[in-house]
Amino acid sequence: MPPDAAAQPRVLLVDDEPRLLEGCQRHLRRHFHVTLAPGPREGLEAIEKGDPFAVVVSDMNMPVMNGVQFLAEVRTRQPNAVRIILTGNANLQAAMQAVNEGAIFRFL
Repeated sequence: MPPDAAAQPRVLLVDDEPRLLEGCQRHLRRHFHVTLAPGPREGLEAIEKGDPFAVVVSDMNMPVMNGVQFLAEVRTRQPNAVRIILTGNANLQAAMQAVNEGAIFRFL
């Protein structure tokens, strides 16, 4: 982590696929303080533990709860965080649900 990491915006990445998490972290770590969570429960634990996140990025399809449910919960705990969903299975209905229930900034 760079010496000025405390000044970097905090980003939480939540996905049940470790390779995706690691790949995203490699691309973001130069400019952001990145925290990885292998699932929604761990993501919520990370939110409770530390300083607020500027951005929370979640996979749509995960066990226990989906990305919309997870980001809706993030919204109640950290309403100022920008919330983004990543998915390989995009459809219009899922995108509308994400925007309406989780106040999602982007559905990618």
